[in-house]
Amino acid sequence: MFAQFGSAILASYYMMMITGDSAPISSWVLNTNIIIMILMILFSFFTIIYLMNLFIGILGNLIGNTNHRIAYLALKKEIIVEIELFCLLPFQRRKHNWFPETFFYPVNLDEIRKIVQQVNSTDWNKPSKPYISKTLLKILNIEKQETEEPKKEIEENQINEIKILILESQKEFEKTQNKKIEDLFLELKNLLNNNET
Repeated sequence: MFAQFGSAILASYYMMMITGDSAPISSWVLNTNIIIMILMILFSFFTIIYLMNLFIGILGNLIGNTNHRIAYLALKKEIIVEIELFCLLPFQRRKHNWFPETFFYPVNLDEIRKIVQQVNSTDWNKPSKPYISKTLLKILNIEKQETEEPKKEIEENQINEIKILILESQKEFEKTQNKKIEDLFLELKNLLNNNET
């Protein structure tokens, strides 16, 4: 197989580029089968080019569907958080010119409504749920229906529990008062009986 220059090139082409297997070319001589050798090289070359183009196209479609800007900003946020936590000293973290308390930026109302509805819904899958102020909800004319209903149920349950506790404490108080009154009444009777005798 490596006796001639041409067969050595063909063997290295097949072993390095295609599969690493020398079985297709190990048992025949190059000089007698030149046409088959040329056809094998052409077939493998064009098949590789076709498959590479196919994979590049599929990969391009997959990459094109992702939003690069959002992924970039998320990664940038994570890096900045790590820098703030691990690399800055406490006095550096307190500098207001480095880390302002309030950020102002323009936002489309439709986009912010969608985000607020996602946050208010039960299918929020991020680790921390952001706080949405009542002022923002009033500005957007969004009612917090999903979060108010459980709050009302919780408040009603708490009110019912408090009522039950109050009734129980009233009954206990009445029992103790009645017992004290009976005890006093018995003592009074005993005193009256003792005075008469």
